[in-house]
Amino acid sequence: MTNDPIEADPDGMRRAAHLFEAVSTRTNRILTNLEGGSPGEPWGQDDIGTKFADGDGDPEKGYRRGRDNMFSSVRALVGVLDENAVQLADGANQLEQADES
Repeated sequence: MTNDPIEADPDGMRRAAHLFEAVSTRTNRILTNLEGGSPGEPWGQDDIGTKFADGDGDPEKGYRRGRDNMFSSVRALVGVLDENAVQLADGANQLEQADES
């Protein structure tokens, strides 16, 4: 381990935080549009439509399960992006406060 100084750019960290916020906002907007989707179920209620939507005896393989899992994953991603933005902005503030003291 060396004693080399660590350099940080608080303004750059804030710019990165804003980028994370922008990506989060856009991703959330896309997710909201996808979740709203079109009304109804275009695959129908016949045997083929039911197999497509709910899997052929295995709900894990159906469209609905995959769709719901994707929505859940993207919601989690939005949360991670938001948290990264907060952490970067907070870190920038803490670095500046440490330099001032």
